[in-house]
Amino acid sequence: LWTHLMNNVDYAGGAAIQIVCGTVNMYGGVIENNIAVHEITTVTNPDGTTTKVGKSAYGGAIQNCGNFYMYGGTIRGNEANRGGGIYNWSHAKIYAGTFDGNKATAGAAITSSAHIYIGSESDSYQNMGSNVVVFSNNVASSNGGAIYASGGTFQADQITLSGNNAALNGVLYLTSKEATLTNITATGNNAVYGGVLYANSNAMVTVKNVQLTGNSANSGGAVYVAGNATVNISDSKLNSNQAVKGYGGAIYVGSRDGVTGVFSAFGGEVTAGSAGKKANCVYVMEGGAVE
Repeated sequence: LWTHLMNNVDYAGGAAIQIVCGTVNMYGGVIENNIAVHEITTVTNPDGTTTKVGKSAYGGAIQNCGNFYMYGGTIRGNEANRGGGIYNWSHAKIYAGTFDGNKATAGAAITSSAHIYIGSESDSYQNMGSNVVVFSNNVASSNGGAIYASGGTFQADQITLSGNNAALNGVLYLTSKEATLTNITATGNNAVYGGVLYANSNAMVTVKNVQLTGNSANSGGAVYVAGNATVNISDSKLNSNQAVKGYGGAIYVGSRDGVTGVFSAFGGEVTAGSAGKKANCVYVMEGGAVE
């Protein structure tokens, strides 16, 4: 696939491409301004009142139920309820490319409920272009300003995050029990909780060699560890992040319903940002744990 797909509309998902089975390889081109409509039907009740019934739409540009491999190109300006750019149900590998200006309720660029790898190119395509996947200016009206990963294995390596926004939790919203983030640069991202990373619901996240600089949130300017999640970070730099109205300029470790979040750090540095209330660097809520 090396083409230009634009301005398509679908009422279920995958407005540009629906992969039911088999494999699609994307080597370049642009997929833009496609919309998977969140269909609303008005139902008349026996008493004469009406009820609006919604249908979720998945994957503004691509809905993958087979195998999707991306070696380059741009996915931009697409929109859906979940996965503005891509919704992955099956198996996806994103080796290179750009996701810009996509929108969704959750997972503005990508939502994945299965296995997904995002990062440097495969060995078989060393000459396809950049080795970095870029996520910029994507917007979610709830969780996952860039990526929402809720199942399977999630791996991200050599990606750049800039200018993404989540109206609630995390530019990277992770509930995957096996999640790995390496060699990531994140600058100028924003959310209400967790300016870059929000880990939740039994997530086990390993973070190594990342640079999180100048990101902001109400609490947890760079990282928010919610109840029952674990984040292990090493050899990383968290600098000049802000908790604008709350706690933890860099990191917020919380607890919920008696269940604690766990955060551990080995090597690297965390420098003071700012917090509207307490803790310019790290804030640990009662019941949370730092190791």
